[in-house]
Amino acid sequence: MAVLDGSRALHNSVLKHFPRARIQRCLVHKERNIKRCLSRRHHGSVSDVFKRLRSVEGEEAGREALADLERFLSRHSHKALESLHEAGEELITVHKLNAPSTLHTTLTNTNCIENPFRNTRAKIGRVKRWRAETDQAERWLAYSLLRAEKGFRRIKGYRQIPVLLKSLGWPSEAVEASLRSALGPPGHPASGGNGLHSTTPHPQAESEANCRTGTGQVNDKELHRNEDRDRQRVSTGFGTSPRIMFTPSCSLW
Repeated sequence: MAVLDGSRALHNSVLKHFPRARIQRCLVHKERNIKRCLSRRHHGSVSDVFKRLRSVEGEEAGREALADLERFLSRHSHKALESLHEAGEELITVHKLNAPSTLHTTLTNTNCIENPFRNTRAKIGRVKRWRAETDQAERWLAYSLLRAEKGFRRIKGYRQIPVLLKSLGWPSEAVEASLRSALGPPGHPASGGNGLHSTTPHPQAESEANCRTGTGQVNDKELHRNEDRDRQRVSTGFGTSPRIMFTPSCSLW
């Protein structure tokens, strides 16, 4: 399943490489676009319907909320109605998959990718000179993403992921493996994992936790050693096979 922001080029690219992908449109982007077509006095009503769309569970409830939004827009703005029709039923893909509502917080928007990319830009923004004749850009991007990865946490409702995988038609072995991982001991995900299913502490995560002194301040020498280790990981590859892939404005499950 891919969560997209509405870019037609990105939509076509995902279906080209993953023909069987189920597309879920980002409700945050669509709500924002619809509001641009309406008077401010109607924004509250639109927000209420989108809030309901995010919270309801199941195809029938999703279609009902979508129909209510369509009726409301038909009375106030033809342009807003066209914007809604542009996305169509891709707004309720998670509902049609009967994904648990606890997963809607993550599955109905592109925040999963926008947050790490914002942190990546903050790192890359410090570089003032790029050398086109080297792999500098790729190495900086990989390093920045590895640093951003340290802030990854399990998504809300992660224990319900096996239900989603089963609806997507994943092999039963993969679903069972995901279920065992989801029911594992709670805690932060491993720094070198995918941020969702890892339950075993990673040595690097433990090292970073130990780089704080008794006063709560960061030990600079230890932190620099962690950064050097990150650079080494970049030079040798990530070393993991993520279950979730990210591209700009797209979260692909």
